[in-house]
Amino acid sequence: MLNNIVIKGNLTKDCELKTVGNGTELATFSIAVNDKYKDNEKTHFFDCKFFGKSGAAFAQYHGRGSQCLLVGSIEQERWEKDGQKRSKVVINVRSFEFVGSKSDGQSTGGHSEPQGPQKPSEGSIMDDDTDSAPF
Repeated sequence: MLNNIVIKGNLTKDCELKTVGNGTELATFSIAVNDKYKDNEKTHFFDCKFFGKSGAAFAQYHGRGSQCLLVGSIEQERWEKDGQKRSKVVINVRSFEFVGSKSDGQSTGGHSEPQGPQKPSEGSIMDDDTDSAPF
């Protein structure tokens, strides 16, 4: 089976970062994606989850309005509330790319490395397992 998604959008608010279970970091956030065809434009909103060190790095350098390109998979979460069955689709992020630039009003961010650049170059992918990226 194939369950991959590549999506580009803007964060609707700052990431929420917390530690779960066995000390794994979890960043949660939502992105807005504009879909324009002919004279019609629609905005779609997606909830996202990003586990691990890459999720923490993402949360550190991306805030409300930041543009990002995400690679991940889709998961349907199901639960019951007040006797009503509910569900939603969530993107489980595996990697991301910095897109946009500070001159565009977007945060390109970066991460500190002991003997490396203070900011990754545009187009770099940060992922615990970049071999799983579909490109």
